[in-house]
Amino acid sequence: MTFEEMYIEYHPFIFRFTTRLLCDVELAEDMTQETFLRAWRGYDKLRPGSNILAWLYRIARNAIIDYLRRNRIAAYPLDECLEVSTGEDMQETLTQRERVESILSRLPAHYREALLLSYVEDYPERLIAEQLGVSRDVVHSRLMRGRERFRSWYQATEEAA
Repeated sequence: MTFEEMYIEYHPFIFRFTTRLLCDVELAEDMTQETFLRAWRGYDKLRPGSNILAWLYRIARNAIIDYLRRNRIAAYPLDECLEVSTGEDMQETLTQRERVESILSRLPAHYREALLLSYVEDYPERLIAEQLGVSRDVVHSRLMRGRERFRSWYQATEEAA
């Protein structure tokens, strides 16, 4: 596979990932470009048979972390990441969406990443582990703890409403 073919095939996945983590389309595009720039620099070191998508996700994740550290940004809120349904229950949907976004934005990044990959991208734990460069046990733990923390915070906001 040439680098150009890789870019064409995987750009949508990396862009969607960076957008969901950053919730800023312009910054996500910048981080996607940074990801492919870094991938280009290391492309000759990629072993044949490697999971290219997992490799690109790790590069994207590291590029985002580097950017956030360099600019001293703790985390981006998930303002526009979840799609809103239309219909009669629009106000209820918006309220629920705001609660979900608020809770997700307060979760530590490692929980948020695992949850987004699991629920939004619908990836199995094995693939999440490859993409984040951690073991399956770590992913399982992050998902369980992230769900638990999300659930308790969600219930607390529900009781307060």
